[in-house]
Amino acid sequence: MKRLGPVVVAAAALLLVAAPAQAQEVTIADPQGDSRPAALDIISVTARNLDKSVVATMTFPSTTDSSDIIVSVDPRGGTGVRMVSRFQPAGLGTTKNYVLRKAFPDRGHSNKRVACRGLKFREGMSDAGPTITLRMPSTCLNDGNYGALRFAVLIERGPGDADWAPGTGGSTAWVPRG
Repeated sequence: MKRLGPVVVAAAALLLVAAPAQAQEVTIADPQGDSRPAALDIISVTARNLDKSVVATMTFPSTTDSSDIIVSVDPRGGTGVRMVSRFQPAGLGTTKNYVLRKAFPDRGHSNKRVACRGLKFREGMSDAGPTITLRMPSTCLNDGNYGALRFAVLIERGPGDADWAPGTGGSTAWVPRG
């Protein structure tokens, strides 16, 4: 019985140690060449639902066109937000980024800016092409009180939509929080 004591303690300790959370993500492919001229053309989006942030990384064939990038983030059973980037290529102006609460006029909601300290914008490069990443702290969405999310990305240039992923008016499957 004395020999069993350390084994029981070790087994209990293993059960009590929490495994690190795994980041949950979804990647969407979008056909190249399906956007309106003079607008960014999405070729892929990877959306991640992390514990402390929500991240959308979009890949484009080029980032030479000014466009509005809108990443719609919807929690199950809650009011979503939109991460917005008024993207300007280098030398053409300043890119402005902000978060909007989604509009639901029938429920009294309108597109209003949400105070979101820590919203980050980053341009980069991948093997597939130039990337733009928007990272929003989890506290900017329902004060961080949410679980699974679904995503959609819309590119606008001038009046109307220029490109949408996934598909026209669609959204991803639910992505659990990691």
